Amino acid sequence: MGRYLEDLLLPDAGADKPVAIGAYMTGWDPVTGANTVSVGASNYTNLPAVNRAAIAGVGPVLVLFTPEPIIIGTITPVTA
Repeated sequence: MGRYLEDLLLPDAGADKPVAIGAYMTGWDPVTGANTVSVGASNYTNLPAVNRAAIAGVGPVLVLFTPEPIIIGTITPVTA
């Protein structure tokens, strides 16, 4: 599992495989799942999510870019 996650987060240059990228969810409706996600200068609307119930709301998320981008989940900070 750890090696596979490493491959997603740190893919080989030029490799044609999924890449996980941190993004920012600027809009979220927990009832309908409607969302807006910004990745750099690009905005995506209504991306599917692996588990809508696990999305905390507006804030940082992890997006997996396959042929179609999908929200993997919310990124939460580690507190000491």
